[in-house]
Amino acid sequence: RVSQSEWAPGCVAQLWYHEPGWPETRLVPYQVELDDGRLIFAPLDKDELIRAEATFEKLLYTEEREGEQANARYREDIEARFTRKHPAIYEPAELQRFLNPALKDALRSGGEATLRALWNEEAQGLYSLRLFTAEFCELLLEEREHFEAWCA
Repeated sequence: RVSQSEWAPGCVAQLWYHEPGWPETRLVPYQVELDDGRLIFAPLDKDELIRAEATFEKLLYTEEREGEQANARYREDIEARFTRKHPAIYEPAELQRFLNPALKDALRSGGEATLRALWNEEAQGLYSLRLFTAEFCELLLEEREHFEAWCA
């Protein structure tokens, strides 16, 4: 542990470490070299101060899972309270309606040349392709504005 709330990975550099200037009888269980190169020592062999890697990884995993669960609860809360302005843009069944007709035709034909004709080279090696209709883009922008107004 490198602060009250932060852990940092590292390796034990020395057992029963003694700093110059300490009394002869003062030893600490571990000197640790952190992955960033700093040297620290653990004054006591306690889980609150130093942990084995497996425990450290488990702690990170647990914190990550708790964060994911909190995010999921937050998302569920938003979804329960927010009323969508254009629900159709979220529906997979509406995808055909919102896909660019030229793209749909090119995909049906299966020809590479037909698809390539839809690409625009914006810069060397960087291409763009209109995926959606103008209607979808307008609805999506309105939905974003509606959500931002709802959040305010």
